Amino acid sequence: MKEFDLVVIGAGSGLNVATKAAAAGLKTAIVEEGPMGGTCLNRGCIPSKIILHSADVAETTDGAPRFGIVPKGYSVDFAKVTRRASAAADRESREIEEGIKDTENLTLFKSRARFIGERAIVAGTETIRGKKVVVAAGTRPAIPAIDGINGVKYMTSDEALRLRKQPKSVVILGGGFIAAEMAHFFGALGTKVIIVQRSMMLRNEDREITDAYVKAVRKKYTVIPGYEPKSVSRKGGKIVLVVKNEAGAKTITADSFLVATGRVPNSDVLDVAKAGIEVDNRGYIRTNDYLETSEKRLGLW
Repeated sequence: MKEFDLVVIGAGSGLNVATKAAAAGLKTAIVEEGPMGGTCLNRGCIPSKIILHSADVAETTDGAPRFGIVPKGYSVDFAKVTRRASAAADRESREIEEGIKDTENLTLFKSRARFIGERAIVAGTETIRGKKVVVAAGTRPAIPAIDGINGVKYMTSDEALRLRKQPKSVVILGGGFIAAEMAHFFGALGTKVIIVQRSMMLRNEDREITDAYVKAVRKKYTVIPGYEPKSVSRKGGKIVLVVKNEAGAKTITADSFLVATGRVPNSDVLDVAKAGIEVDNRGYIRTNDYLETSEKRLGLW
């Protein structure tokens, strides 16, 4: 078993801890199965804002006649939009990995981490232990238990950011900020957008903001609030989503299906219970004011 002063699980925000520890002379390990940079760089903030900029440009062009400018027309190279975002993220991720490999006191294990005991971790074919361990493994898209969902091809924001073919229509399940961003991305580039949400959109925002957003969005897309998804299937090349509320059922058809119903923590994948780490009823790791877990030598970042 390889011993380290510090083991950091996750190469997103965890990199901040790992690099500072290594710079201070601590023998440090980073365990990350995916590309370096975490959700923000690879599946979140950075690529999403790059593709949203393209959507903003398209929307500005469409609105140009209001300013006395009439465009001669344009076409959308959808694959180029997403390739541009992916290329930027992938390049930076590779540079981070090269930097890790060249950093003294820092060892990278490119594999999934799994606890097998207090501060003991299996990383691929290696077993390692840290005097202290930082869990910075983040979250993944939540997939609701809908009848038939395992039998259809759906996407989450992870796949949407790297999609190469623009769908003619998409039904988006969810009403949070991810759903809102994806609706703008697809809709501004010409895809017909249908949003289904069981309550209200952007429900964590002030009600004035929510109302103003929904009013604006309904001028561009179809918004169906207050419905629960019951089943999904594919018929004749189309996604068929059945949703219900107390008033009855609706059937929605579209070319593509995007699930944006929030995110869940990766604590189950890590098997944190074997390390003595307590989680709440949603799977999030319990910590004190100092981000210490129930096992004090295991922290959360």
